[in-house]
Amino acid sequence: HTMKILRDAHSTLMTPITFLMLTLLPSIFLMTGVEAWGKEGHEIIANIAYNHVSPKVQSILNDIVLHDKGKQDEAKEGEELTPLAKVANWADKVRIWYPYKWSSPLHFVDIRDDVIEGGCHPPELMNDVERKECVFMYERDCVEDKCAVGAIVNYTNQVAMYYQQLEVEDVVEEEEYQGVRGVSHQDNNNDDTMYHLVTALKFLTHFMGDVHQPLHVSRTSDRGGNTIGIKIVHPHKHYYSYPVMDRYGNSLGGDDKDHPHHYSHNLHSIWDKTIIEHAIQKYYNHSMLSFQQSITAMDIFVTQKQNACMDARDVTCVSTWAQESWNDALQYAYANLNGKDIVNGMEITEEYLEERLVIVKERLGLAGLRLAYALEMALGDDVMEDGGGVLGVFDRKSLDVMQGVMKI
Repeated sequence: HTMKILRDAHSTLMTPITFLMLTLLPSIFLMTGVEAWGKEGHEIIANIAYNHVSPKVQSILNDIVLHDKGKQDEAKEGEELTPLAKVANWADKVRIWYPYKWSSPLHFVDIRDDVIEGGCHPPELMNDVERKECVFMYERDCVEDKCAVGAIVNYTNQVAMYYQQLEVEDVVEEEEYQGVRGVSHQDNNNDDTMYHLVTALKFLTHFMGDVHQPLHVSRTSDRGGNTIGIKIVHPHKHYYSYPVMDRYGNSLGGDDKDHPHHYSHNLHSIWDKTIIEHAIQKYYNHSMLSFQQSITAMDIFVTQKQNACMDARDVTCVSTWAQESWNDALQYAYANLNGKDIVNGMEITEEYLEERLVIVKERLGLAGLRLAYALEMALGDDVMEDGGGVLGVFDRKSLDVMQGVMKI
């Protein structure tokens, strides 16, 4: 599968024509669109990844991002953005423009519940036969590799390939890494390769976050919860942003200021943004950095060798990450606190947001660690047999033990 997805420099996910269109697109058109995990979520994932790679890979990432000619995000009050975090939302910003429309299906995985008799529902509502059929199947749910799983494998391989194509610098100081290989201010021979490397890195950073968002690995029938309208009932005056575009980058009409308070969310946006916004506002004094620190302080971050599948170049491995998100989608996202299906027009309470927070934090942390591992393997010298610069391991057993006792 890996060879099928990578193919060559012009894979099916990025054809020569696409490369040309990407090159010609002016950076002035990079505008905000729909954002899986929201802006904050993707930045947190990128920050965690950057902080968990080796110093050498950090230096390489710094140089790659320096060669990005697009407009990058800047840190606001209460935020801390690493170089990787500054480009983490690029893939969402450009998907609304025609030259990048092809990338829309790469942001999610549609589980084909529409071809499963009875559909897919929270586990307690399905029988054994339905549970067996309601799983992620790559051949069925990622046709021609065009989904978040295929994209991660493709762009992990592209990052490694384009980096290796750059020529080695003539001089490397003993204890100072001088930059990305082949990149010289006097030599433009590697401009095309560098451009493709930058683009692949930005896509990989973003899609790694997408595949860990439960409602980005979700039911085809409701477009990942986008067609399930939700009312939020809560006693305070916290402001939650509202969805303004669908997952294909098409406008839903108006903007979030046009929506009445407590209303007009959909279930997808609750998991993209609202749970994170609620936590940051209520528990972390409006500080994204404090929220991020609470994730990296979780007990399931431990300094030891990874004991789970961590290879982003392997479609079987990445598929297990998608299955995790799909399991969480059915058990936690689509299910209300009583275990029943959340349906269009239903009200959810603040309690739902808080009960699901531990799942959101786990997925954000896992995405960051797995992205770190992917970058270390693609850009580092070793395959991190000794743990390399990546710390931490998540496992479901540890999460189950700590649920209910972890401090928000």
